[in-house]
Amino acid sequence: YPRQAEEVRSALEENWRLEKTEAPEVDLLCNLSGRMLGAVFVPRPEDLWASALRSVGEGLGRFVYWMDAYDDYDADRKKGRFNPLTPYRNREDYHSFSHDTLELFIAEAAEAFEILPLEQDLDLLRNILYSGVWQRYNQLEEKRLKQHQKEEDRHAES
Repeated sequence: YPRQAEEVRSALEENWRLEKTEAPEVDLLCNLSGRMLGAVFVPRPEDLWASALRSVGEGLGRFVYWMDAYDDYDADRKKGRFNPLTPYRNREDYHSFSHDTLELFIAEAAEAFEILPLEQDLDLLRNILYSGVWQRYNQLEEKRLKQHQKEEDRHAES
């Protein structure tokens, strides 16, 4: 798939270039990830469903990029590595903002997915799209809430 490989290579190079700049826009980085996965989801550009397939991939790509940054934030900070969510981390509503952003990205993918004429493994694909992609997020939130509860319990004891 040389066309897809070239689109992925080009987007990765642009991503690496942007991540080395002073303060890259997280939207641009998410869009590059979307562009990569969108290209992979379109085996033939002339296909009748190419636009919908691309939209599914783009939404998933954006979701994956943000989710990865959300997941890696603490480790990146400890090791002094770049994380595109750093500008948002001090927001009081950081966690709900991230959740809403992820919902927006997955909604884009789901909207396009639902217009595709799929029959085989439809229930499995829907399960992945509507539930499976959230598994890691839910684990992180559960851990964060437990940590928050421990901190509250410590403050209550003192």
